Amino acid sequence: MSDDESDDEFDEYIDDIIEAEEEFDETDKIHNSYYIGAGVKAKTQYIMMSSVSVASFFDFSYENVVRYLCLPFEPTYQVDILHLQIQNGIYFVILKTFWIRIIQRTWRHIFKTRCEIIAKRRNLKSIQYMQMNGRYPDGLNYLPTIYGMIKLKNN
Repeated sequence: MSDDESDDEFDEYIDDIIEAEEEFDETDKIHNSYYIGAGVKAKTQYIMMSSVSVASFFDFSYENVVRYLCLPFEPTYQVDILHLQIQNGIYFVILKTFWIRIIQRTWRHIFKTRCEIIAKRRNLKSIQYMQMNGRYPDGLNYLPTIYGMIKLKNN
C-alpha cells in the first residue's frame, strides 16, 4: 500500500471522527468534570487542547483518536483522562492518567514482592517451619497489599 492510500484511509477515519464528534464539540464543557482528551503544557499548567466523547474513544482505534486530538499539532501527544478546571474562560486541566501510571508502577512492584514471598512460602523448609511454629519464617509473615502502597508526605 502506498503512502497516498494510507493518507486517504487516515483522512477517511478522521472525517468519520469529526462527524461523530460534531455535537460533542459544540457542547459547553463543565467545570470539575472529567474528559478524555489531550492537554498541552503552558508554563506550569496544562490546557485542554481537545477532547473526544467516550463513545468515539471506544468506536475508533486509539491511533486514529490520538491523530484526531492532535490535528493541528504533531501526533506526539497521548490520550489522558483530564479533570477540567475553567478559570476566566480558560480550560485548565489536571492530568489524572499521570497518577494512574504511578499507581500501576507501584502496584507492579508490590505484586512482584508478593509473588516472591508466596514462592518462598512454598519452599519445603518454610512449610515445615509453619507447621512447627504456627507462622512463617521471618520475612515471609507479611504479604504486602494495596493498602498503604502510596505514602503521602505531610507538609
